[in-house]
Amino acid sequence: MTDEAPVLIAGGGLVGLSAAAFLASHGIRSLTFERLTASSPLPRAAFFHMRTLEMFRSIGIEEAVRSQSEKEFVPDGAIIAMDTLSGRKLADIIPNLNEGVDALSPCRRLFLNQPSLERILRNCAHEGGATIVPGAEIVDVHQDSTGVNLTIRKVSDARMHDVGTTPGV
Repeated sequence: MTDEAPVLIAGGGLVGLSAAAFLASHGIRSLTFERLTASSPLPRAAFFHMRTLEMFRSIGIEEAVRSQSEKEFVPDGAIIAMDTLSGRKLADIIPNLNEGVDALSPCRRLFLNQPSLERILRNCAHEGGATIVPGAEIVDVHQDSTGVNLTIRKVSDARMHDVGTTPGV
């Protein structure tokens, strides 16, 4: 694999995929390298603030994010403290996720599992021309006057590949 792009992104989790999607929305092509071959099945990062949704609105994915959230969680959920999972409620930490936010933002807070959001971001980035390379680990970075070059190890076969930036783009 030898390829070039104006932007190279290390990591295809929420931050890397968000970077690829936002760059794509401005017509900037990127290459994202993710060591894992698929999203983690674990429901990491689940709570998203209004500003995050405002940014997602700006690239046209707010509705997809909100729709997926409503399939997974109660729209105006809460964060509570319990003594055990099925036991006694100790406290309402946030009794209603969206209480009072309507005066602050056109968007509302929501819960969404990270694998679901990664899928939406990945699709958005792909549609905008980004390339996401799963199973590729960055093992070396070299910068000179012509740009940045990476050495990538494909996890599947441990072979090395060189990738670089396109200068002046």
